[in-house]
Amino acid sequence: MRSVQRQPEYEMPKCEVIFERVLRLILIAGLILLLSGCANKIPFKKAVLVPVEAVDPESVRDSFEASLPQSFQLISSTVFKYKMHSFAAIGVTGIDTRKKEFTLACINPMGVKLFELAGDEQGVDCRFAMKEFTQKGDFAKMVANDIRSIYFDRIPDKNAEVVKKNKKIIFFQPVNGGTMEYLFGGTGNLLIEKRFIKKGRKIWSVFYFEYISKKGKLHPAGIILKNYIYRYKLVIRAKGNQ
Repeated sequence: MRSVQRQPEYEMPKCEVIFERVLRLILIAGLILLLSGCANKIPFKKAVLVPVEAVDPESVRDSFEASLPQSFQLISSTVFKYKMHSFAAIGVTGIDTRKKEFTLACINPMGVKLFELAGDEQGVDCRFAMKEFTQKGDFAKMVANDIRSIYFDRIPDKNAEVVKKNKKIIFFQPVNGGTMEYLFGGTGNLLIEKRFIKKGRKIWSVFYFEYISKKGKLHPAGIILKNYIYRYKLVIRAKGNQ
């Protein structure tokens, strides 16, 4: 008897569907103005911090874990800034946090395809990239690491050390010879920052802004990643979730 394979619960977006959606997105009025404007300042509202003395850290952790989607597709605009240089892109990202798999396809505001990647926690496959991106270093690996930093492992372990400081609940977790810090605060005590520190030096930080609810799950409308070693910054604004 021939076995029947089960269909996966979540299927990463097809390339054709990705670019059909993204090209429609380009027609949104004011998109290019938005992209150029958010390169020089934080275009998101910071969480208003409230006292956390009476808040149970374990409840905060469990509640936030239950609020996150396990898999989703995200259409977003991104500005990459390095020193005095910056460029804008529009992308579709597919995330499966259970399998720790992702896909990412990006175009510029004029509709030119920049790159397309797929990966998991083990590695990354560069399906396409303009030569300008591949001439300097391992571009695909750098992007994959940023995606993992932003979207994976957003929940601290249950045995993580925790303190309350400056109206924030901070979890400390040993990771890869360093420490991952998870900072929760604001209304609802949601994750507002995740940062990796090694040998007393901050390596990178991810800041999460303006959470919105869709289908009972929370998504940050704004994300900023700062890499302190290579001195670049990503500013990501969600345009739609599925």
